[in-house]
Amino acid sequence: MDTKTVYRISKVGYCSRVLGAIRLGHDPSPLTREDEERLEYYTWCEDLAARKLAKVGYDIDDGGICFKCKDKRHGIHVEIDSAIFAMVGHLDRVLTYNGLGLPVEIKSLGRFSYDRFERRGFDALPEYAGQEACYLEAWGTPGIYWIMNRDTGDTMGLVVNDTKNGINIADFPHVTLPVTFHDVESKINSVEICVANGELPLGDFKTGSDSCRWCDFSYLCSRKEEEPAEIDV
Repeated sequence: MDTKTVYRISKVGYCSRVLGAIRLGHDPSPLTREDEERLEYYTWCEDLAARKLAKVGYDIDDGGICFKCKDKRHGIHVEIDSAIFAMVGHLDRVLTYNGLGLPVEIKSLGRFSYDRFERRGFDALPEYAGQEACYLEAWGTPGIYWIMNRDTGDTMGLVVNDTKNGINIADFPHVTLPVTFHDVESKINSVEICVANGELPLGDFKTGSDSCRWCDFSYLCSRKEEEPAEIDV
């Protein structure tokens, strides 16, 4: 793994254009002080969401500080070693269900994103689908997805990719991710080919997705290149 490019699993679901921009050393749009404070608040909200999850009634492990990473990251360390790159990430929690440890991903969303996710699932936030596909590949089991509306405190729990229907938690519907790990792996292989040629990949998210609205590399978006020029009349 030391000789390969290492991708953070938290980022592998990003648009190909963004992954290529990161690999080629482009800088994201700078964060304002208000942005940094907002992100810190969102992190606090995820901690609150985890406390609400604990009330569901299952043993939950947060992993503490990672024993492998040197930057004091929290969570359960996981790795995937692919042919030309590697992935490293940290599960938010592990929930024990009938003796089986299930990976837990926790998100706190604003009320509009929460509503869109409730209606459209992972299609509303495709970067989350790619991330989750890799966590499930690394852990080798279905997963638990826990989302909190940070404006109202409402929560939503999902069982992800339980193909054998062996996990039954009250009020947790079963969902299947719209992408597989191999989809993500193929995407990153394509990104690496573009990067080797010094090129940015084209964007691959549907225009108008929530992920596009908050993109830190919107100034490099290939969608802008596709928009027709306005003509003054």
